[in-house]
Amino acid sequence: MKLELCFGILLIPLAVVLLELATFEDTQEVELPLPLDIGCHDEVKDDRACADQVHNITAFDKVAVFGGESMVYFEGLVYTGTQDNQLVAFRPTSGEVKLAVPCLTPAGVLCRVLGLRLHGNHRLIGITKHHGIIRYNPRNTSEGITWIHHGNFGFLNDLVILGDLIYFTESMAGYEPRESILQRFGCFIPDGIVYRYDLRSDTLSTVLEGLVVPNGIEVSPDSASLIISEAGKFRLLRYDISEGTVSVFAERTLGAVDNIRRTRGGGGYWLGVSTVRVSSSLFDVLAKYPSIRAILTRFRVGRGILGLLLFQVYGQGSLFYQVDWEGRLKQVYWDEARTGAISEVMELEEDGVLLVGSPFGHHMLKVREAPSRPSRGDV
Repeated sequence: MKLELCFGILLIPLAVVLLELATFEDTQEVELPLPLDIGCHDEVKDDRACADQVHNITAFDKVAVFGGESMVYFEGLVYTGTQDNQLVAFRPTSGEVKLAVPCLTPAGVLCRVLGLRLHGNHRLIGITKHHGIIRYNPRNTSEGITWIHHGNFGFLNDLVILGDLIYFTESMAGYEPRESILQRFGCFIPDGIVYRYDLRSDTLSTVLEGLVVPNGIEVSPDSASLIISEAGKFRLLRYDISEGTVSVFAERTLGAVDNIRRTRGGGGYWLGVSTVRVSSSLFDVLAKYPSIRAILTRFRVGRGILGLLLFQVYGQGSLFYQVDWEGRLKQVYWDEARTGAISEVMELEEDGVLLVGSPFGHHMLKVREAPSRPSRGDV
């Protein structure tokens, strides 16, 4: 009798695990290709080739803005959304904050501004984490933040504007604020969506769906395509706007690419990397086993293990980098000491100065752009 009772007790946690697995949605098997070799880590063979392509992140100044993820430069000020749910503006030369406006929903709930763009000559349009699209007029601050489209979303992220059309990403449609992000990211759940909102007709439509954590989005120089970071699969996609087709723009990114922004002088895209991926890890191995990942992400201890694998094994150092119009690697800015997650890179009016944003950092960095050097293929 005692043996049967002990056996029955042991079956309870097993039944719980099986029930959790039976109800877990959309977890899938994924094959992750190895990241690009940038030649500046333990396996480096050619110091000269390394120096040609990789530069250290050396900040000569910092701006005390907490969680400035996406940035817009307008009439001498840089605008960004912060972790404490404000839209702030500061002088890039001195870092002096000149404006701080709280972001509130129509119901008075605080909201986090993530992606931010300039629309027309003087209006800012931003995407909020859970609630939709906002507008702000820097030339008429008395208007405050107004809403273009308000709704309930899982986890919105970035946007780009093409005429009267706003394209924006929802990284995790099924995400709930009480849920661990690892439960979505770690299980490669394909619930990411790219939307199109028409300002004239006030209509919202779905452009792409079934993506794994789509994040940053940018328009190509000819305005014919969108470049989208599918961060959960460590790749960039190209969406042909007229044809409605999608293809892989760049595989094997150096980590989970956050925002994508065109270089000011032409020649390519700046890519911020929120989580660095410089070598194969146990996390890559687990990508092939959805059942194990489902168990890990369903329980607190398991999420801790998966978080350790993701943010410690993957998150070695900090970096941002540049690719050309065809997605080929041009130059990498790397900090082995881990400056923090990097979301976006902006070229300031001051020649050769980059402003580097972070979704979690207490400061934004000012970095001098390295002189142009020949790539490995040109040497």
